[in-house]
Amino acid sequence: MEEITKVEIDNYKNSLAEVEAVLNCLEYNAYKRIPNNIIQAIHNNKNGDYIFNYNEELDYDKWNLSMEAKAILYNIFKKYIADEEEKQYFMEKERYEIMQIEKQKSLKYNSNDIFNKSDRISFNKVQNIEKTELLKIEKDKWYIKIINKIKTLFRRY
Repeated sequence: MEEITKVEIDNYKNSLAEVEAVLNCLEYNAYKRIPNNIIQAIHNNKNGDYIFNYNEELDYDKWNLSMEAKAILYNIFKKYIADEEEKQYFMEKERYEIMQIEKQKSLKYNSNDIFNKSDRISFNKVQNIEKTELLKIEKDKWYIKIINKIKTLFRRY
């Protein structure tokens, strides 16, 4: 399991401070759709010393938000604030993005192209490769050696 570093924890707490700043700029009706326990958890876990500077005159996308804050805000908006039409849009957008990622994976790891002609080794090259294998020498067990020694003694007489 991957260990979380102090820097990652600090970045997450700073992101929560950014999220709280954005949520405080929401309209009252949108803000009230978010459950109190979520707002309280954000407030309790944020970095109290971190001050997020923003300009309310600018659009949200112009604010210098961290990727973590954007992800948290996206999930809050999608789950609590968005209406049904917007939720449907987000679901379709996510489905489309997953399909694009899978398409890229299939192109990158296409099983038909794994053994294309440029990667093949010619038959002549394969013949020139020397095979070096270690021979496995089997030794008789100690009790077999004793039995064989006894048998040779009886053969003599």
